[in-house]
Amino acid sequence: MKKYLLMLFCLILGALLAQGFQCASPEYTTAKLALKRGEYPKAEEYLEKEVTKNPQNAEAWLFLAETKLALKKINDALIAVDKAEEHSKKDPKISFQVSQLKRKLWIEAYTVSIDYLQKAFAEKPANQPIYKIHADSALQAINTAIRIRPEISFFQSIKGQCFDILGDVANRVKTFETYYKMNYSAMEIAQKKGFYIGMSRPEMLKLFDKPVETFGIKLRSGDSTITDIFTVNGKELIIFSQDQKDNNLLLKSWYYDLPKSLPDQERSQAFDFQISPPLVDLVQYYFDLKQYDQSLVYLNGILMIDPMNEDANRFMVTVYEAMGKKEDAAKRVADMVKKDPKNKQYKQIYGDILSQVEDYDKAIVQYEEALKIDPLFYDVLRNLGACYKNKAVLIQKKQLDEIEKDPTKKKQIDINEFKPLLIKSAENFEKCRKSVKYLQDYLVLNDLADIYYATEQLDRLKATVAEMESLEPVIPKESLEKYYYALIKIFQQRITDPKKSALYEQKARNLSN
Repeated sequence: MKKYLLMLFCLILGALLAQGFQCASPEYTTAKLALKRGEYPKAEEYLEKEVTKNPQNAEAWLFLAETKLALKKINDALIAVDKAEEHSKKDPKISFQVSQLKRKLWIEAYTVSIDYLQKAFAEKPANQPIYKIHADSALQAINTAIRIRPEISFFQSIKGQCFDILGDVANRVKTFETYYKMNYSAMEIAQKKGFYIGMSRPEMLKLFDKPVETFGIKLRSGDSTITDIFTVNGKELIIFSQDQKDNNLLLKSWYYDLPKSLPDQERSQAFDFQISPPLVDLVQYYFDLKQYDQSLVYLNGILMIDPMNEDANRFMVTVYEAMGKKEDAAKRVADMVKKDPKNKQYKQIYGDILSQVEDYDKAIVQYEEALKIDPLFYDVLRNLGACYKNKAVLIQKKQLDEIEKDPTKKKQIDINEFKPLLIKSAENFEKCRKSVKYLQDYLVLNDLADIYYATEQLDRLKATVAEMESLEPVIPKESLEKYYYALIKIFQQRITDPKKSALYEQKARNLSN
């Protein structure tokens, strides 16, 4: 009896197995076995036969997508996974697997694009054909990632960089503008709520009610990333803070009002805000076109998320000056100094603007305060020297105007009125020359030559001019003409030497031959 039951069980099992294989075509069975063994080319061949024969087989399309991915055929994998999604709407299990595979696909596409982009930068400009091939491959890969996850703005930054390498200016600008538009709501909410890149997490938390959710992860580098989720104006705000040094969590990036189409598990995928190249590129692009209002739009975008960005604030001043609005530039920088009074760079920028509008007394105050923060701030020492000299020049000009108005009084220039300013100027010029940056700066030496001539320090004048002459071998070619004319002026007006004046006149003429 037992033997009979065993035989019956075997017959039933055999019938079930046979029935199972009857549902699958020989091509599909061969494909799955090949896939199980890691024989991807063979699996690809038979899966393609299966989906041609049975195009409704969502699982086969899914396996084909996995196979294509294993073979690094990302675009083909995306086509296959789209087919799997199309035919799996009534199968929750396969739908979930499709979602997971799409995530793997965009990660792979993104990784490939970054790899090719790095190769392109490494080759540029030494090997133009190769770096353009790499850039094309990077562009194809990132376009695949965008097709899968169009909601992720970071991909637009990568795409714009591909166009940049390929020399496609129109598409580069268009893509970077798309990046800006996709991030504008995040920029705007940061400005309105008062948080920004680099802000400490404890300070940020003071701006909000308790987070809806907080969770953290430990990175391979050993740093920690904390994600805080808030509801602001009925919309989701996700803020990422990273432990960058001394266990100090600083804001890294954030999302606001992400599209609902982005899967939940990917909403907490942190990408850095890209200021450079996308926003910086747009600022410079429109500035070069003299479309200053548009340049300011993107500068303001940078300052919405990074209000203490020194380069952006400095360039904001440049744009205002180009627009003929120096007063607006001065007001803006004055606000910067007020917000961050210990920032030496802001004090320098403010001093520079005040100097340009010839408000030298106020400029000197800003420069002196910057030097209290950093006594070896050589750029400020240079500018402070120029400021004192320019102030002395104004006094001298005023004296000359008075002499011209009433020549009968036979007044002469009173050097004692501005000599102390020239001495202070020289002191600061000499201090700045202790730096590598200004050690071989002929313009500083030229300023010193003027001062030593005016203050009748002839030994110092001769030593300064001799040192200026010795710099000729290191003067950049594009600066040689100005350098020679500076020396011509010195040997005509400061140290009378017709031979040397003629020598440098000839050298200046030779530059154009």
